[in-house]
Amino acid sequence: MSATSAGGDTIKPADIVKPAGTVQDLIAAQRAAIGKADVKTLAGFLTATVFGFGIDAGEVSEGRDAVAAQLAHDLGGLGDPPAGGFTVESKALSIGAEGNHAWIAEELEVVAAGHEPRSFAITELAALVGGKWMVVALHWATPVSDAIAQRLAIMKTMPVPQPIADRHDGSADLDKAVRAAFASRAAFAEARSERPDAFNYGSGGERAHGGTGIKRIFAKLRAQIRMHDGVRVAAGSLWDPAQKTTPWIGWAAVNVDFTSKTRAATDVTQTFRVLAIMLKEGADWKIVQTQWSNGGPVR
Repeated sequence: MSATSAGGDTIKPADIVKPAGTVQDLIAAQRAAIGKADVKTLAGFLTATVFGFGIDAGEVSEGRDAVAAQLAHDLGGLGDPPAGGFTVESKALSIGAEGNHAWIAEELEVVAAGHEPRSFAITELAALVGGKWMVVALHWATPVSDAIAQRLAIMKTMPVPQPIADRHDGSADLDKAVRAAFASRAAFAEARSERPDAFNYGSGGERAHGGTGIKRIFAKLRAQIRMHDGVRVAAGSLWDPAQKTTPWIGWAAVNVDFTSKTRAATDVTQTFRVLAIMLKEGADWKIVQTQWSNGGPVR
Protein backbone atom coordinates (compact mmCIF):
# COMPACT_ATOMS: atom_id res chain seq x y z
CA MET A 1 0.00 0.00 0.00
CA SER A 2 1.31 3.45 -0.85
CA ALA A 3 1.29 6.33 1.59
CA THR A 4 -2.05 8.08 1.78
CA SER A 5 -2.76 11.55 3.11
CA ALA A 6 -6.02 13.21 4.02
CA GLY A 7 -7.27 16.19 5.97
CA GLY A 8 -10.54 17.69 7.09
CA ASP A 9 -12.06 14.32 8.00
CA THR A 10 -14.32 15.00 10.98
CA ILE A 11 -15.89 12.29 13.08
CA LYS A 12 -18.40 13.01 15.83
CA PRO A 13 -18.65 10.69 18.85
CA ALA A 14 -22.17 9.62 17.95
CA ASP A 15 -20.79 7.81 14.91
CA ILE A 16 -21.05 4.02 15.05
CA VAL A 17 -17.85 2.19 15.96
CA LYS A 18 -17.32 -0.58 13.43
CA PRO A 19 -15.20 -3.71 13.94
CA ALA A 20 -11.64 -3.10 12.76
CA GLY A 21 -11.78 -5.29 9.68
CA THR A 22 -9.56 -2.86 7.79
CA VAL A 23 -6.92 -0.33 8.81
CA GLN A 24 -9.38 2.43 7.92
CA ASP A 25 -11.99 0.83 10.24
CA LEU A 26 -9.42 0.84 13.06
CA ILE A 27 -8.62 4.52 12.53
CA ALA A 28 -12.29 5.52 12.37
CA ALA A 29 -13.12 3.51 15.50
CA GLN A 30 -10.26 5.11 17.42
CA ARG A 31 -11.35 8.62 16.43
CA ALA A 32 -14.91 7.91 17.54
CA ALA A 33 -13.70 6.49 20.86
CA ILE A 34 -11.45 9.51 21.47
CA GLY A 35 -14.47 11.73 20.87
CA LYS A 36 -16.28 9.94 23.68
CA ALA A 37 -13.13 9.63 25.85
CA ASP A 38 -14.00 5.92 25.69
CA VAL A 39 -10.85 4.24 26.96
CA LYS A 40 -12.53 0.82 27.12
CA THR A 41 -13.07 0.82 23.35
CA LEU A 42 -9.53 2.08 22.72
CA ALA A 43 -8.14 -0.67 24.96
CA GLY A 44 -10.05 -3.24 22.93
CA PHE A 45 -7.77 -2.48 19.99
CA LEU A 46 -4.54 -2.98 21.99
CA THR A 47 -2.58 -6.23 21.94
CA ALA A 48 -1.62 -7.78 25.27
CA THR A 49 2.02 -6.78 24.78
CA VAL A 50 1.40 -3.26 23.42
CA PHE A 51 3.97 -0.52 24.07
CA GLY A 52 3.06 3.14 24.46
CA PHE A 53 4.58 6.59 24.85
CA GLY A 54 2.09 9.04 26.38
CA ILE A 55 2.06 12.81 26.13
CA ASP A 56 3.95 13.38 29.40
CA ALA A 57 7.65 12.69 29.81
CA GLY A 58 7.03 10.04 32.47
CA GLU A 59 4.49 8.10 30.41
CA VAL A 60 6.20 4.98 29.09
CA SER A 61 4.14 1.82 29.44
CA GLU A 62 3.88 -1.78 28.29
CA GLY A 63 0.91 -4.11 28.41
CA ARG A 64 -2.75 -3.47 27.64
CA ASP A 65 -3.81 -2.36 31.13
CA ALA A 66 -0.87 0.00 31.60
CA VAL A 67 -1.23 1.63 28.18
CA ALA A 68 -5.00 1.94 28.66
CA ALA A 69 -4.40 3.76 31.96
CA GLN A 70 -1.98 6.04 30.16
CA LEU A 71 -4.58 6.84 27.49
CA ALA A 72 -7.13 7.55 30.22
CA HIS A 73 -4.71 10.07 31.73
CA ASP A 74 -4.03 11.75 28.39
CA LEU A 75 -7.71 11.98 27.46
CA GLY A 76 -8.51 13.13 31.00
CA GLY A 77 -6.69 16.35 30.23
CA LEU A 78 -9.53 17.25 27.90
CA GLY A 79 -12.01 17.35 30.77
CA ASP A 80 -15.38 15.62 30.80
CA PRO A 81 -16.92 15.15 27.34
CA PRO A 82 -19.89 17.45 26.70
CA ALA A 83 -23.31 15.87 26.16
CA GLY A 84 -22.68 15.54 22.45
CA GLY A 85 -19.09 14.49 22.94
CA PHE A 86 -15.93 16.05 21.57
CA THR A 87 -15.54 16.73 17.88
CA VAL A 88 -12.46 15.01 16.46
CA GLU A 89 -10.96 16.32 13.25
CA SER A 90 -8.14 14.64 11.36
CA LYS A 91 -5.75 17.35 10.15
CA ALA A 92 -3.37 14.94 8.42
CA LEU A 93 -3.12 11.18 7.95
CA SER A 94 -0.42 8.89 6.56
CA ILE A 95 -0.69 5.12 6.19
CA GLY A 96 2.02 2.76 5.00
CA ALA A 97 1.72 -1.00 4.89
CA GLU A 98 3.47 -4.28 4.22
CA GLY A 99 1.61 -7.58 4.31
CA ASN A 100 -0.65 -7.76 7.35
CA HIS A 101 0.95 -4.78 9.11
CA ALA A 102 0.50 -1.01 8.80
CA TRP A 103 2.25 2.04 10.19
CA ILE A 104 -0.04 4.99 10.83
CA ALA A 105 0.61 8.67 11.58
CA GLU A 106 -2.14 11.17 12.29
CA GLU A 107 -2.68 14.64 13.70
CA LEU A 108 -5.98 14.98 15.52
CA GLU A 109 -7.66 18.15 16.72
CA VAL A 110 -10.10 17.54 19.57
CA VAL A 111 -12.51 20.27 20.64
CA ALA A 112 -15.66 20.90 22.64
CA ALA A 113 -17.85 23.90 21.88
CA GLY A 114 -16.60 27.01 23.65
CA HIS A 115 -13.14 25.57 24.43
CA GLU A 116 -9.74 25.84 22.80
CA PRO A 117 -8.88 22.85 20.56
CA ARG A 118 -6.24 20.34 21.63
CA SER A 119 -3.87 18.76 19.13
CA PHE A 120 -2.49 15.24 19.38
CA ALA A 121 0.31 13.83 17.24
CA ILE A 122 -0.12 10.05 17.08
CA THR A 123 1.78 7.22 15.43
CA GLU A 124 1.08 3.51 15.62
CA LEU A 125 2.17 0.13 14.37
CA ALA A 126 -0.89 -2.03 13.74
CA ALA A 127 -1.21 -5.70 12.79
CA LEU A 128 -3.94 -8.05 11.68
CA VAL A 129 -4.30 -10.31 14.73
CA GLY A 130 -7.02 -12.95 14.79
CA GLY A 131 -8.82 -11.33 11.89
CA LYS A 132 -8.92 -7.89 13.56
CA TRP A 133 -6.58 -4.92 13.22
CA MET A 134 -4.85 -4.31 16.55
CA VAL A 135 -2.27 -1.81 17.81
CA VAL A 136 1.09 -3.25 18.91
CA ALA A 137 2.89 0.05 19.60
CA LEU A 138 1.80 3.69 19.82
CA HIS A 139 3.14 7.16 20.50
CA TRP A 140 0.93 10.03 21.66
CA ALA A 141 2.36 13.53 21.92
CA THR A 142 1.43 17.20 22.00
CA PRO A 143 3.30 19.15 19.32
CA VAL A 144 5.73 21.74 20.73
CA SER A 145 7.16 24.48 18.51
CA ASP A 146 10.92 24.45 17.98
CA ALA A 147 11.27 27.95 19.45
CA ILE A 148 9.52 27.00 22.71
CA ALA A 149 11.34 23.69 22.99
CA GLN A 150 14.75 25.28 22.41
CA ARG A 151 14.05 28.00 24.99
CA LEU A 152 13.05 25.45 27.61
CA ALA A 153 16.10 23.33 26.79
CA ILE A 154 18.40 26.32 27.25
CA MET A 155 16.70 27.14 30.56
CA LYS A 156 16.87 23.45 31.53
CA THR A 157 13.17 23.42 32.34
CA MET A 158 12.06 20.91 29.71
CA PRO A 159 10.69 17.75 31.40
CA VAL A 160 13.20 14.89 31.31
CA PRO A 161 11.92 11.72 29.57
CA GLN A 162 11.62 8.59 31.66
CA PRO A 163 14.72 6.42 31.10
CA ILE A 164 14.38 3.43 28.80
CA ALA A 165 15.95 0.17 29.90
CA ASP A 166 17.75 -2.10 27.46
CA ARG A 167 15.56 -4.98 26.34
CA HIS A 168 14.88 -6.75 23.08
CA ASP A 169 12.32 -9.40 22.18
CA GLY A 170 12.58 -11.58 19.13
CA SER A 171 15.64 -10.36 17.23
CA ALA A 172 19.18 -9.55 18.30
CA ASP A 173 19.84 -8.35 14.74
CA LEU A 174 17.04 -5.79 15.05
CA ASP A 175 18.45 -4.57 18.35
CA LYS A 176 21.88 -4.18 16.75
CA ALA A 177 20.42 -2.32 13.76
CA VAL A 178 18.55 0.14 15.99
CA ARG A 179 21.66 0.92 18.02
CA ALA A 180 23.63 1.53 14.83
CA ALA A 181 20.89 3.73 13.33
CA PHE A 182 20.76 6.07 16.32
CA ALA A 183 24.53 6.31 16.81
CA SER A 184 24.77 9.48 14.69
CA ARG A 185 22.81 11.70 12.32
CA ALA A 186 24.59 10.26 9.29
CA ALA A 187 23.85 6.71 10.45
CA PHE A 188 20.19 7.60 10.99
CA ALA A 189 19.91 9.00 7.46
CA GLU A 190 21.57 5.90 6.03
CA ALA A 191 19.21 3.62 7.98
CA ARG A 192 16.08 5.16 6.48
CA SER A 193 14.10 3.11 3.97
CA GLU A 194 13.58 4.72 0.58
CA ARG A 195 10.00 3.47 0.36
CA PRO A 196 7.47 6.09 -0.76
CA ASP A 197 5.27 5.27 2.24
CA ALA A 198 8.05 6.01 4.75
CA PHE A 199 7.21 8.82 7.18
CA ASN A 200 8.84 11.08 9.77
CA TYR A 201 6.85 13.05 12.35
CA GLY A 202 8.70 15.93 13.98
CA SER A 203 8.23 17.17 17.54
CA GLY A 204 6.60 20.39 16.36
CA GLY A 205 4.14 18.56 14.13
CA GLU A 206 6.36 18.66 11.03
CA ARG A 207 5.57 15.87 8.59
CA ALA A 208 7.89 14.38 5.96
CA HIS A 209 6.69 11.76 3.46
CA GLY A 210 8.83 9.45 1.33
CA GLY A 211 12.04 7.74 2.34
CA THR A 212 14.25 9.40 -0.26
CA GLY A 213 13.23 12.87 0.88
CA ILE A 214 13.59 12.00 4.56
CA LYS A 215 17.10 10.65 3.97
CA ARG A 216 17.99 13.90 2.22
CA ILE A 217 16.61 16.04 5.08
CA PHE A 218 18.62 14.25 7.76
CA ALA A 219 21.75 14.04 5.61
CA LYS A 220 21.83 17.84 5.39
CA LEU A 221 20.70 18.58 8.94
CA ARG A 222 23.17 20.64 10.98
CA ALA A 223 22.82 18.64 14.15
CA GLN A 224 24.01 15.48 15.81
CA ILE A 225 22.11 12.68 17.52
CA ARG A 226 23.01 9.91 19.92
CA MET A 227 21.12 7.57 22.22
CA HIS A 228 20.47 8.99 25.67
CA ASP A 229 20.05 5.72 27.58
CA GLY A 230 18.70 2.28 26.67
CA VAL A 231 16.90 0.73 23.71
CA ARG A 232 13.59 -1.16 23.86
CA VAL A 233 13.10 -3.30 20.78
CA ALA A 234 10.42 -5.82 19.78
CA ALA A 235 10.23 -7.88 16.60
CA GLY A 236 7.03 -9.15 14.99
CA SER A 237 7.42 -12.58 16.56
CA LEU A 238 6.18 -11.04 19.83
CA TRP A 239 2.60 -10.71 18.49
CA ASP A 240 2.56 -12.60 15.15
CA PRO A 241 3.09 -16.39 15.26
CA ALA A 242 3.90 -16.40 11.53
CA GLN A 243 7.08 -14.44 12.32
CA LYS A 244 8.29 -16.81 15.03
CA THR A 245 11.47 -17.84 13.21
CA THR A 246 11.96 -15.03 10.69
CA PRO A 247 10.60 -11.70 11.94
CA TRP A 248 10.43 -9.00 9.28
CA ILE A 249 8.87 -6.03 11.09
CA GLY A 250 9.32 -4.53 14.52
CA TRP A 251 9.42 -1.38 16.61
CA ALA A 252 11.99 0.40 18.75
CA ALA A 253 11.59 2.97 21.54
CA VAL A 254 14.55 5.20 22.37
CA ASN A 255 15.40 8.48 24.03
CA VAL A 256 17.62 10.45 21.68
CA ASP A 257 19.85 13.44 22.43
CA PHE A 258 19.59 15.96 19.60
CA THR A 259 22.29 18.64 19.62
CA SER A 260 21.99 21.72 17.40
CA LYS A 261 23.21 25.32 17.29
CA THR A 262 21.30 28.28 18.69
CA ARG A 263 21.22 31.66 16.98
CA ALA A 264 24.09 32.58 19.26
CA ALA A 265 26.09 29.65 17.79
CA THR A 266 26.12 27.75 21.06
CA ASP A 267 25.19 24.09 21.37
CA VAL A 268 21.85 23.13 22.86
CA THR A 269 20.72 19.56 23.45
CA GLN A 270 17.17 18.28 23.67
CA THR A 271 16.24 14.73 24.60
CA PHE A 272 13.42 13.42 22.42
CA ARG A 273 11.32 10.26 22.79
CA VAL A 274 11.31 8.36 19.50
CA LEU A 275 9.15 5.46 18.35
CA ALA A 276 10.65 3.88 15.22
CA ILE A 277 8.99 1.28 13.00
CA MET A 278 11.53 -1.06 11.43
CA LEU A 279 11.11 -3.23 8.33
CA LYS A 280 13.40 -5.94 6.95
CA GLU A 281 14.55 -5.06 3.43
CA GLY A 282 16.66 -7.90 2.08
CA ALA A 283 19.26 -8.63 4.76
CA ASP A 284 18.96 -5.20 6.42
CA TRP A 285 16.57 -3.62 8.89
CA LYS A 286 15.42 -0.19 7.70
CA ILE A 287 13.36 2.58 9.34
CA VAL A 288 9.98 3.20 7.70
CA GLN A 289 8.48 5.53 10.29
CA THR A 290 9.63 7.67 13.22
CA GLN A 291 7.96 10.07 15.60
CA TRP A 292 10.00 12.52 17.70
CA SER A 293 8.40 14.24 20.68
CA ASN A 294 9.08 16.43 23.67
CA GLY A 295 7.64 14.89 26.80
CA GLY A 296 5.21 17.17 28.62
CA PRO A 297 3.85 18.86 30.48
CA VAL A 298 5.32 21.87 28.69
CA ARG A 299 4.64 25.15 30.51
